Amino acid sequence: MSEIELYLLEYDNHKDEASRIAGQAATRLENKDLKLVSLIELLGEYLNNDDASIRTKTIFFLADVLSVLPVRAFSRQQRNLLCDFVLSRIADDPEAIEPLTRSLAALESMGKWEDERASQVFMTLLDSTNPLKQFKLQKQRYAILQLINLLMGNYRKALHEAQSSAPELKEKMVFYFDGEKDPRNLMIVFSVLLVPMTEWDVSVNAQDFFEAVFNYFPITFKPPPDDPYGITAQQLKDRLRDCISATSFFAPFAFPALLDKLDSTSANTKRDALQAISACIRDYSTRTISLYAVTLWDALKFEILNVQEEELAEEALNALADIAAKLSRTSDLSSYLKPVSKECNEHLEDAPTKQSQASGRIIEAIAKASPEASNFLTRAIVPQIISLFSASESLSKRRALIDVNIRLLYANVAVFGEWRTSDPEFLQKTITLENAFQNFSLQIQDLLLGAVVNSPKEEVSYRVLCIKGLIELVKIRSLLEDQEISKILQRLTKIILNEPIYQNDDLRSAAEAGLLDVAHQKPQLIVNEALPLFLAELPEDSPTDGSPNLRVLAAFAKLSSEAKIFETIVMRLKNRLTIAFQRPASGTVVVAFLNALLYAFVHGAYKDLSLDSKNPYHRGVVQWLFEQLQNNTSTLQSLAERATIFNTIGRICRIVLHHQDTNVQQETANRMYNLADLTQSTVLDTDGPPERRDLLLISTHILAALRTDVDLPSSPTSILRQFMSLIRSDRITPEVTRSALSQMSLIVNKHIPENDMKATLDESSLNRLDQTNFTNADILDIRVEFAISKALLLRNSRLASTKISALLQLLPDATHGVIVARGFSTLLAPDEFLTAENHCRISKLHQQKLFSLAIPVLTSAHRTAPPLTKKNYLLALAGLLHWLPYQLLMPELPALVPLLLQSLDPALATTTMTAPASSPDTFLHTSALNALTSVLTHDPEELSTHAHSLAARLLAIASSRSEAHSDAPEVRRSALACLALVPKRLRREALMPLRGKVVRELTGALDDVRRDVRREAVRCRVAWIALDEEE
Repeated sequence: MSEIELYLLEYDNHKDEASRIAGQAATRLENKDLKLVSLIELLGEYLNNDDASIRTKTIFFLADVLSVLPVRAFSRQQRNLLCDFVLSRIADDPEAIEPLTRSLAALESMGKWEDERASQVFMTLLDSTNPLKQFKLQKQRYAILQLINLLMGNYRKALHEAQSSAPELKEKMVFYFDGEKDPRNLMIVFSVLLVPMTEWDVSVNAQDFFEAVFNYFPITFKPPPDDPYGITAQQLKDRLRDCISATSFFAPFAFPALLDKLDSTSANTKRDALQAISACIRDYSTRTISLYAVTLWDALKFEILNVQEEELAEEALNALADIAAKLSRTSDLSSYLKPVSKECNEHLEDAPTKQSQASGRIIEAIAKASPEASNFLTRAIVPQIISLFSASESLSKRRALIDVNIRLLYANVAVFGEWRTSDPEFLQKTITLENAFQNFSLQIQDLLLGAVVNSPKEEVSYRVLCIKGLIELVKIRSLLEDQEISKILQRLTKIILNEPIYQNDDLRSAAEAGLLDVAHQKPQLIVNEALPLFLAELPEDSPTDGSPNLRVLAAFAKLSSEAKIFETIVMRLKNRLTIAFQRPASGTVVVAFLNALLYAFVHGAYKDLSLDSKNPYHRGVVQWLFEQLQNNTSTLQSLAERATIFNTIGRICRIVLHHQDTNVQQETANRMYNLADLTQSTVLDTDGPPERRDLLLISTHILAALRTDVDLPSSPTSILRQFMSLIRSDRITPEVTRSALSQMSLIVNKHIPENDMKATLDESSLNRLDQTNFTNADILDIRVEFAISKALLLRNSRLASTKISALLQLLPDATHGVIVARGFSTLLAPDEFLTAENHCRISKLHQQKLFSLAIPVLTSAHRTAPPLTKKNYLLALAGLLHWLPYQLLMPELPALVPLLLQSLDPALATTTMTAPASSPDTFLHTSALNALTSVLTHDPEELSTHAHSLAARLLAIASSRSEAHSDAPEVRRSALACLALVPKRLRREALMPLRGKVVRELTGALDDVRRDVRREAVRCRVAWIALDEEE
């Protein structure tokens, strides 16, 4: 059988096989085993068959053969012959239009057609398939449109010349696509029509072209679920909008039609109309827009003055701004803006009203469009504002006028730039432009300053608004002279220094923010004008926590966020600290200045400075602090706040050392245990003065900043031994103990190779705690074990498993089991020092590792443990669950849920290892409640068999008045929130027997002394009562 016979046999049921057969024929043609003439002769019998389906399949065969042939497979003459053959069948065989168009597309891909051939194909296609809707199948129309789109894309010049010589072509195109509704086809239709609309002279046919596309407005298409073509309504809207705005010839038809759509009750239709209007304004000619500008203003203003939906108002504002941008630098701009400014001024006379507020938005939007628009509105609006402000005594009216003025200032900043604007292209465009605000700047400045100074002190919000206006005035490039800006700076500084507090200090906060804005614009003025005033008011001796001097210091430190004055702030703070160290000042003053310096390095511009590895702040700050320690150690150690002082110094050193290279870090590491006096023994020496041990607080931060390749002052074994001796010495403070434990963790995590780990820990006596010698251990031994275990776990050391397993085996101990159980909460708790930022080794799988080591052991051991030690396993479990992500818990939920329920017993309230023993702590209950809430949210079926037990325990906690919970409202609130989830997540039939009891016993929680608990109780009760309603 021939290829065509096989193809016809397989086409209906096995299209892939049919395509393969066509490919074989193409291969034979390519290899010259089959001549083109022979192929056409083979097809002749089937092309002339009376059965239309056979003719169509035959042409599909031809199309499939042509589509797989390579470029230049046929000569130009052969391609022309085939093209003539295909074209001749288009009019005679409409059923085969799909394969015919595919064949033409395949022929075009083999070699570009001449202009005459492209015009011939286009005209033949248009004549033979007009109107397109005669083809009922979407795929047929789609194939035709694809070919037309190809011709429009590749032969624009040829088609442009063809329509010039055949004017009827445009009329044919207008009505050719009439009635098309398929989204895929419409995407092509809009693209095809866009070409003649934008490139041909359609002045005569403008209305026909416009109506051809506007008939589809608005687009209401909603793609079906899992649409394989991925066409969205927004894509159709965008292409339709491009057609509507294609040529200015559409303006007489587009603007009336679109404005008429603004009367629609549909917000979507109105939004599409407004967006289309904006597109037309941007794309139509300036002359055209000038003719319709006032008409558009009259229609669009109502969407803003009588706003119904904010989104529509924003679109209308964008359209008005587009008109101003289009008409800028033309004489038509004033014709447009005169009615705008006149109406806005009329509304300002009635301020404060919604219309006056909307007028401010209109002024701002249009003024941002261009410098010319900004200048026109400034000259038209600002005198009115000044006049109305001066004539009125009403604060509400003045507030409304100032708000409009600020909006105009916002626009001015956007158009003319700020002092710190550095874009050369923007500066080149605006540097020579006149700013109309120059004529009113001093009047506005005096008006705003007067309002800040003379308004009633209790009118805080009004004065804050005026400060915002002053700041915007300062920002405008080349508007105010330095002496005028200085007046504003002095007023802001005086507010910060002297203003009494009203309404949560909002005025002072606004002044601080304003001063910071000015610092970004004019940093040198801040240095010259504001800093001296601040320095004169900085605290010198024993201020209280709420002292104005401390607030001044806080505001002073905030100025460090400006890079150009960061160094000045740091230098001034260092000078004050030097005086405070030498005087000596009170501990409160020293802490305050150190915190200000720390703020500068954490929140200031230090993090944004382009510092190399040898930045000057190591010498200027870190070494300077070391010198102060050497010169004033005895003074500092006599202060009650010395722990806070040394911790703050350490944090500053850590931040700066992070950026240093290895050599600088090594130099610092060599002396980190001998910071105060290089001639004395180190702080690790147990025979040294106990007061010097407080310096360990600083060395902890230094050790945290070191990279792993920096050597310690001595071997890790030696340092760990010294720490073990130190923490057991007399007169050691809790702060120093915590620092020692942190340093031991850092050394184990960062500075001991994995291969040397076991030997180092053995030599340091850190592997001795197990069941055989546990009876002689104390809480310090346990804390050391957990510190080492955490360091090993985070780096995923091989020894971590051994350590964790040993700790788990100690849980049944009658003496120390509770302490060990509490220690498990520290293993995954966030740590200030053990972080990746501090170059620690942090495995991404450490949580999973601890889960796999601990959770199965805890769940199985709890079942067989004696009653007195079961609590220890629950405490350890709570400590782990508090930090583990829920995804890790899911495989163990069947075993965990019973333990979580037991953890809710009120008798199990306890303190954690890290909480003060004297304060009641809710760690166990909180952890269990959080876990149960997650289970209810994600896997409620795991609790379906425990509904009665869960509700009873939650009620007991929520209604508890026992001493253990009287100070834990957060537990009662969490219990009620969890209980409220139960009727929402568990089956109704399982909960109905409990409904009455739960609703009744919630009465106690409704009388709780805490409002937030009562509120949660109401929500919970409503959720349970709703169980009785019909589904």
